[in-house]
Amino acid sequence: MITLLAFLSAYDFAPLRLWMWRIAALKFALPFAILVAIGEWLGLPVKYPDDPAPPALLEASRAMARFVSPAQLHGWSSWRLLLATLAAVLLTVSCARWILRQLQYERERALSVCRTARKGVA
Repeated sequence: MITLLAFLSAYDFAPLRLWMWRIAALKFALPFAILVAIGEWLGLPVKYPDDPAPPALLEASRAMARFVSPAQLHGWSSWRLLLATLAAVLLTVSCARWILRQLQYERERALSVCRTARKGVA
């Protein structure tokens, strides 16, 4: 996704692309460390495969099932999931392009204000 956004912003300023890549890199560092810490706190990994999972973990996973896997909860078919995924990607790309256009418009407006100010001074 970040690659697509970087491609769409190829003609915009470099700091935007730099921060997009930094944010993308954070997803690799932060969530795994958090998951490991939560797993250690819950008493995982289990030493033997036959050991039951901690009851608190089972209860939490049941409570979060509707947020984590809504497709399984509602019984969506593979076609419906595919269409929902395509719609989400298209919406994301459309929003990203709109944001980039707005950034480009603001940059051009600021440059025209600077040019006008320079002509007034000179």
